Amino acid sequence: MKKYPKYTEYLKMKHFFGKRKNIVFIHGFSSNYYVSIKSLFALYQKGFNVYACCLPNHGLNFSANHQYTFAEYIAFVQQYVTSLNLKDVILIGHSMGGGLVSAVATKLPNVSKVILVDPLNKGGIVLENKAALFETLDKKIDPPGFEGWFEAKPELNADYRSLFKEFFEEKTIKSLDKGFKSIIVPTLVIFGQADHVINPLLSSEYMLPILKRKHHSLFEVILKAKHSPQIDQTTEFLKKVSEFLNNAKK
Repeated sequence: MKKYPKYTEYLKMKHFFGKRKNIVFIHGFSSNYYVSIKSLFALYQKGFNVYACCLPNHGLNFSANHQYTFAEYIAFVQQYVTSLNLKDVILIGHSMGGGLVSAVATKLPNVSKVILVDPLNKGGIVLENKAALFETLDKKIDPPGFEGWFEAKPELNADYRSLFKEFFEEKTIKSLDKGFKSIIVPTLVIFGQADHVINPLLSSEYMLPILKRKHHSLFEVILKAKHSPQIDQTTEFLKKVSEFLNNAKK
């Protein structure tokens, strides 16, 4: 297996007494784990061990000489979770991280539950004119609705634009579809009602019929939340996550 950069920026909140369940959080595109730290710390306070790391070329985890593909991010997440050597894992993925979690969940034998927060998914990827979008990206102009996403780290601008294009490629969509349909453990999908990045309605039309075939799986919508309900409506997000974890059975 390819060797990926060491996890130069990571989170590990572990209880040292008693048997605890483990949460591993995978953040979204051009983001990092610490924007969700309030929700992650609250889950730790509820008794979970909580782990997270910044994906390559995100946060301070740089590898400036290499542009990572979506497939390489999938392999990285699989390797990272495996390296933690945990027996009972609840995977939480936000946005692109939700897509990555969908792709790796069945490749990890120690995953007991999956939580996808506004996840990248086949149904929610809506693009009327891919050629026009790619031309916009090539001209280094931000697409409508994504202003500023690519400029957070100017040195990674080309990496982010290249990765963003991959979200709309057929191979990525097939990978997301296959991964989500293959998940057999209890799954919670949470969307912000006002998410303008990944369409909640179209996502529900695609995901709900699949979730209904899975035991103890739910699709929830949080009002007055946009693309990051764990940040926009932390209390309601934690309530839905806690109810799911308390009620779901493997």
